[in-house]
Amino acid sequence: LKQWIVNLDAADRPHHLLLQGHKDRVASLVFAPDGRTLISGSIDKTIRIWDSRTGQELRKIDAHEGGVNSLAVSGDGKTLVSGSFDRKAKTWDAEMARLRLTFEGSHSQILTVGLSANGIILAAGSEGGTIRLWNIAKGTKPRRISPENGTIWSVALSNDGETVVGGCE
Repeated sequence: LKQWIVNLDAADRPHHLLLQGHKDRVASLVFAPDGRTLISGSIDKTIRIWDSRTGQELRKIDAHEGGVNSLAVSGDGKTLVSGSFDRKAKTWDAEMARLRLTFEGSHSQILTVGLSANGIILAAGSEGGTIRLWNIAKGTKPRRISPENGTIWSVALSNDGETVVGGCE
């Protein structure tokens, strides 16, 4: 399937780049803090890392057993987080595309992930109406928050990781 990027030149003229590689729908896109690296997650179970200026694929990660629904990246760009239909959230070394940790415990598909800017607190929202919070640095068991009985479609964390916000049905 196709993804495209529109870069604006100095005169604000658009230049389109077509990114090809994923075999199914792209469900999530996130820029790394450098503003050049684009990361895509797909229902084809992969994550791809791109140079957004050239359109070159830099890395491909066979990431999950189910489709990748959501991505987040830390403020320093070193940690990437993915959430999936396989009910897992994973952390990756974004530079080397290596798996660091796998977080399980959700009884429902993970639809959204968020990461504090310092890369310490991971939040995952699921269709079961629960947000799970993990301290990546300590590797603690998840803290469960069940704000509603509906699906959690989006999560966000404050920069210090002290506040989590969820969007639900």
